[in-house]
Amino acid sequence: MEKLTDNPHSFFIKLFCKDPLHATPFVIKGAIMKQYPNENFISFISGEHRGVFLYPRVQVKVLRNQLCIFAINEGVEPTKALIDKMKSLIVEDISYIFSESNVAENFNLFEIIPNQYQKYKFITPWVALNKRQVKQYDRLFYDEKPSFLSEMLVKNLPFICSDLGRNPKGELQVRSKDFLLLTFFYLIS
Repeated sequence: MEKLTDNPHSFFIKLFCKDPLHATPFVIKGAIMKQYPNENFISFISGEHRGVFLYPRVQVKVLRNQLCIFAINEGVEPTKALIDKMKSLIVEDISYIFSESNVAENFNLFEIIPNQYQKYKFITPWVALNKRQVKQYDRLFYDEKPSFLSEMLVKNLPFICSDLGRNPKGELQVRSKDFLLLTFFYLIS
């Protein structure tokens, strides 16, 4: 599969149902794979692209007991195609019918403007952290958490940008006003 580099973009959808969704993302991915086995989306959650892309193109999450799917670049169109077909999902013998959704799409993902801060808001800190980093984060005192998130972003953002075909040059600075609202800044050499 060819990497897209011209216009990296993201797609987010939160699917609402009457009953709260009490399952892990792992279980939900299994239910999606079972019910929609021929969808291109499946290759993005089954691990098939693990050797192709360093950063996942699709992530399935449960936020506030609702199904959320994040997709970037190559994962966007397969996610949209699945969502067009997926009106319900059977998870652990419970049928969840999706009554409405919130969609956000961004066509200028990681647009880098020299010498200007870019603001990003994370729904929860774990969206920006891997499993090991979440454990480290959870053990920190309240006043240590913002600097830890800043340090992780300084390491992770250039990696993510590079994997998406953007190669920013210069120094990265990250500042946070609180846990979830972070800004970053590239100083162009």
